[in-house]
Amino acid sequence: DEYVKMANRFRGTEDAIVYSVKPLSEEEISSFSQVFAKEAGAASLRVRNEVNPDLIGGVKIRIGNRIYDGSVRGKLDRIERQLAGENRK
Repeated sequence: DEYVKMANRFRGTEDAIVYSVKPLSEEEISSFSQVFAKEAGAASLRVRNEVNPDLIGGVKIRIGNRIYDGSVRGKLDRIERQLAGENRK
């Protein structure tokens, strides 16, 4: 694991996991790699796609210890937390 991390750092590459409701096409994976490599400050991303039907829709992306949550499940959870916070006031 440490060797892979060092090699990735040397090449400017990060590992990423894209969680989606259905398997992504190679085109979609390539698009995520290009867009989120810039976000991660890396030259490129090595993307692995994992299917997770609990997301309902959208995607969740994990790059290292950062998570970008654009899933419907994530949005519903955020709305629920906001409403629960407003009810406590």
